Amino acid sequence: GIVKRGLKAAGFHWKKVPGFGRKREMLAGGIEAPPTDTRRNAAPWFTPPAHRDAKHVIVIGAGMAGSSVAAALAKRGKQVTVVERDAPGAGGSGNRQGALYVKLAVETNHQSRFYLAGLLYSQRWFGQLASAHPQEPPLWQPCGVLQLAL
Repeated sequence: GIVKRGLKAAGFHWKKVPGFGRKREMLAGGIEAPPTDTRRNAAPWFTPPAHRDAKHVIVIGAGMAGSSVAAALAKRGKQVTVVERDAPGAGGSGNRQGALYVKLAVETNHQSRFYLAGLLYSQRWFGQLASAHPQEPPLWQPCGVLQLAL
């Protein structure tokens, strides 16, 4: 009845298959192609602009995030201009050094895996930067962090 019609209207195909438990049958299926969302076409501000392959990109901010974005774009062949009010890396706390550490949980979970992946990625990235600029002082020195209380 209504469930089958709703599935069909949403672009799904379905069929009856043997059920589980005390259910004799159940519906199983998949989506063939999602229907066109006509609501977005009615409001022009929801329509994304046409894709333009920009050759020149401006990044606002020369902190860790802005510098990382600028480096990634330059690596992809874009001409990058970084705009920063102060000196690069002077935002945040303005410290001349920082600590990069992972915050692990007692048990492995999605959040601790995400943080660990970020730490490992950062370590590899700093290593690549150091290799590319051997005349510069080291950006990354692996050492430990002892956190006694939260």
